[in-house]
Amino acid sequence: MNIMPRMPQQAAQAVTRVQVQVQLSARLGSAATAEEQLETQEGLRRALYAYAAKECALITEVFKSECRLAALNLSSHAMPRGAPGNDSTTVGANATYELTPKPTAN
Repeated sequence: MNIMPRMPQQAAQAVTRVQVQVQLSARLGSAATAEEQLETQEGLRRALYAYAAKECALITEVFKSECRLAALNLSSHAMPRGAPGNDSTTVGANATYELTPKPTAN
């Protein structure tokens, strides 16, 4: 996790950026078809999208700030492991969140 403060050009508040990287893997059966591999990757991507959405709530709680998902990059690939039935597919995500101080009550 990287935390990088920066100042927006138009605002007086500091914005802190938090980057989170996550990787999920799933084994594929020895007879997995290309279609099954794509379905498995889709399921992993869905899980990462849900994770990215929930992460902002956690960041808000921990840092006591407003949070927004600024960027989300996903990559996926299948990896043959040599032995039959040992193939897997992996999906990784790199999410960038922007944190700003919560508004104060007047």
